[in-house]
Amino acid sequence: MYQCCSQVAFWNVARAPGVATRSQWVNSTYFEAQCGAVYGPSVFPDTAAFNAKWGGAKPPAKGPVFATQGSDDPWQLAGVDQTLSGSYQEATAVCEGCSHCRDLSGAQDSDPPALTAQRAAVMAAIKGWLA
Repeated sequence: MYQCCSQVAFWNVARAPGVATRSQWVNSTYFEAQCGAVYGPSVFPDTAAFNAKWGGAKPPAKGPVFATQGSDDPWQLAGVDQTLSGSYQEATAVCEGCSHCRDLSGAQDSDPPALTAQRAAVMAAIKGWLA
């Protein structure tokens, strides 16, 4: 929460009415008030400084990176959404129920094909890095 309040301001707000399960009252104003109540009025996200330091949508990497996310991941808009280079790869599993960190759970026979393919791509990349 502190990172959202002080740096990134990526709050999981309600989408259009009828589209999400979050109340319309869960909006940026709600989170700004919550951050002020918890951390004080001087703590406010400086997204420009954060993005300048960390690269925004194209973060630099010192070594190989494989970014993953799922199509149901509420954080996907804040993540890398395309392969940036041979050493900075990305794969989004587009499937029902493919949410935040699902790729990190143990594989099951019932996993959607897109999730299985995502895990295979990650393993192939890691094997390549170690070779």
